[in-house]
Amino acid sequence: MAPAVWSPFGGPSDVPVRSIAGVSIGPNMLHVVDEQGTVWSCEVWGDPPDGFFNPAEYWTSQGTPAAGVTAAADVGVLDAEGSEPRPTWVFVIGSDRRLWARTAEDVGGAAHWTWVDHGAPDGNPIKTGVAPIAVDAFGGSPAVHVLADDGRLWMRSMSGDGWRWRDRGVPEGWPISAIVGAAALPTDAEPLPIAAVATGDGHLWISTPDGDSFNWSDLGTPAPEEKVVAGIGIEVVTEPTASRALNIVVLGSPGGQVWTCRWEPGKPPSWKAHGRPADARIRSAVGTASDPADEAGCLISVIGNDHQVWVIASASPGAAWSRWDPPSDATTVAAGRAVMLGRPCAVVLDAARRVHIVTPATGFADEEAR
Repeated sequence: MAPAVWSPFGGPSDVPVRSIAGVSIGPNMLHVVDEQGTVWSCEVWGDPPDGFFNPAEYWTSQGTPAAGVTAAADVGVLDAEGSEPRPTWVFVIGSDRRLWARTAEDVGGAAHWTWVDHGAPDGNPIKTGVAPIAVDAFGGSPAVHVLADDGRLWMRSMSGDGWRWRDRGVPEGWPISAIVGAAALPTDAEPLPIAAVATGDGHLWISTPDGDSFNWSDLGTPAPEEKVVAGIGIEVVTEPTASRALNIVVLGSPGGQVWTCRWEPGKPPSWKAHGRPADARIRSAVGTASDPADEAGCLISVIGNDHQVWVIASASPGAAWSRWDPPSDATTVAAGRAVMLGRPCAVVLDAARRVHIVTPATGFADEEAR
């Protein structure tokens, strides 16, 4: 067990919160989707060791994407680097199965929010998506990856003065069963948008850019009898040689444990097992975050069989799972999302679908929020 600070944020209305979209920085804001498909936001103030709070004690409704269209699923949040208020995108999949973004722009020193319809790739309804990534050297210009009804992986990104859909295709031989995640791998030229997927045969594949096209590489399975059944997240890590690599974190079956696949361009993948909390089944993923204590690894968080948040450091030798205990044994966790707010945190929903920000009380040096 590990000491943790639980900061209650309640909920935006009498309607329970369905999911956590994410957080944005500059100013710090938390974004959620309620069970009626409305997006809500609130400010987040505080300091990681002491916890966080909503200074206004109310939530702002961002509405629904359009008349007759609700937010059916969250995708994720990204804000660009720069002065406040920063450009921000809160991506969701609409009930019309198109990609939408609640978008904030700086107008006269204030954030001006509008809904933007990003459509569906080649007219194909969208099944699911993963959090946006920044694909330029200045931390802006988001790229969003989605899986469409045609079974192909698509990327929505800016090109020139506008947005466009790019077809990343499908691995040879097997359909995509899930998108594991996406990350922008730094290079001497520009960040490379890398996407990872699981296929129907339980293999992990990555899609890498090659000029104006994309290539697929089969990273295999965690072990001969262990298949990839779900994604947890992807983080950029630094090798001892100072080169950059990706930690791709997945859930395996039938063992039910967490695995990381270390991938670096031009090198074979390396798999590592991390077991499972209390040697019991994992209910769902919370996500991944960079590890301030060790840039060679990442922090992995999940919801265990006991309905609590469990965390492990991927690079620490002999690391064990630790539980971020709630203030009361009666508090259980239904869902969550890993975020960075000066240090790794988790935004979680309790059994009543109320929002909390959970922060480790010790063990990490605080960083300035990006």
